Amino acid sequence: MKFTSRTAAVFCSMLPLFSFLALADPGRGACRPHINTPAYYARMVQNYVGLWAGDYSLLNATLSPVINFSSDRFPTANGTADLTFHTAAEFRGFVERARTGWSRYGFEVYKSAAADYNIFIRWRLEAIVGPNFPPQLST
Repeated sequence: MKFTSRTAAVFCSMLPLFSFLALADPGRGACRPHINTPAYYARMVQNYVGLWAGDYSLLNATLSPVINFSSDRFPTANGTADLTFHTAAEFRGFVERARTGWSRYGFEVYKSAAADYNIFIRWRLEAIVGPNFPPQLST
């Protein structure tokens, strides 16, 4: 994906149904009645979207320290880049990088579903290209 205009423009995209395989588990005992409840999953979806909104304090409450994440959907000036993360800290760096260069950046959640330690979110990116887009990031 290549952006040719530096003027502010709204960029909207329907993202595919996406799974997160390593939600945080605050209680590691055999009895975890808070897991598998609608309230728990609603909080995890809210935390995850909040993380993408830039509230990095939600990282440890949302993701396990060890995760398995693979994607090829990160846009660069020369197309898309393959991404693989194995830690929550690496994922935070990805979120910070993805948010760079936009004047406005946020998601509207359309649907979500969950089971066990997985959440699935259908959302739309609502963002405005900033004056420094695409960002010049170190690799």
